[in-house]
Amino acid sequence: MIKLKNILLEVVTPKPEEVIDAWREKTKANDKNWTGTNMHAYYCRRDNCGPAAQDFKSFANKEYGIELESPFPNKTQGFFRADKVVSGKKDFTKEMKQEFLEDGGNFNSAKEREAWIENSKYSEAWKYIPHYWLVDKKGNIYDPVGQEQFVDKKYAKDLDKNRYVEEDPEVK
Repeated sequence: MIKLKNILLEVVTPKPEEVIDAWREKTKANDKNWTGTNMHAYYCRRDNCGPAAQDFKSFANKEYGIELESPFPNKTQGFFRADKVVSGKKDFTKEMKQEFLEDGGNFNSAKEREAWIENSKYSEAWKYIPHYWLVDKKGNIYDPVGQEQFVDKKYAKDLDKNRYVEEDPEVK
């Protein structure tokens, strides 16, 4: 009996991509926050993956009966390993900014910031972007905004499961 139930759940349970697509459609269609901003657009901005994950978790449970959790037992956030460094102004620590300016960099130039990080001791660590995603009981990854935040923005070529890690490397 239990085996039959598990087999039926396998057949009926949609793939993570299908659930994510349904959530995207819902949040694009009519969800707005208190400022009138479309929620999908809000969620797709970097650093809004946490609220996106919470909303998606609720949606997946309510609409599909899928229980999702953080992949880590004692914390909710991990890191997504991108192909290129993040180099926005907010990605610089005070110490980094000081080093950058001492090296003659123009902090208002996005290209100069990116080139400087790529050629600095921060180059590897700054490919690890703090990120929230969820997993089901089988370990399948559900990342509701990874496509928009990483692939569409050209930080990564794909959302391979090996890009999702618990820790970022130390700066040496």
